[in-house]
Amino acid sequence: MNSETSIANTCQVISVTLEEQLQWKWDSRFETALAEFQTVDQEIVEQAIGQFLTAVWDPSTIDDAPEEIQLIVGQFGGLMPGQRFFHSDLSQEEFLFAAWWPWGNGTTISLRVAPCMKQDVNIEPEQKMEEFRGWFGLA
Repeated sequence: MNSETSIANTCQVISVTLEEQLQWKWDSRFETALAEFQTVDQEIVEQAIGQFLTAVWDPSTIDDAPEEIQLIVGQFGGLMPGQRFFHSDLSQEEFLFAAWWPWGNGTTISLRVAPCMKQDVNIEPEQKMEEFRGWFGLA
């Protein structure tokens, strides 16, 4: 299974597994799928994404993350207390990441998910993002 198929399957499984907890929408600011959920569901959500996005970074560990992860986290403005950054296997041509951002109100968490292409794969970025949106029902 190539990394594109794996990422498509992962996104679809995450979307279906969490359909009761999460309603996805498109975040054009970061070009990610975005879901906001209540903290009472955080264990269910974390368990579901943690099956596929096995690496987790927080403000105390992000300096030890691979450079490509630090660059992505930097595009999100870094990690503040309580925020985490998850990603899948970096050895693939493409990997999936998720930014976990608790709100200041203490009751809501934002989850942003997106693929990252490490190399110039034979597909246009616009086409890839259209496919990605479709995996979350955002086409």
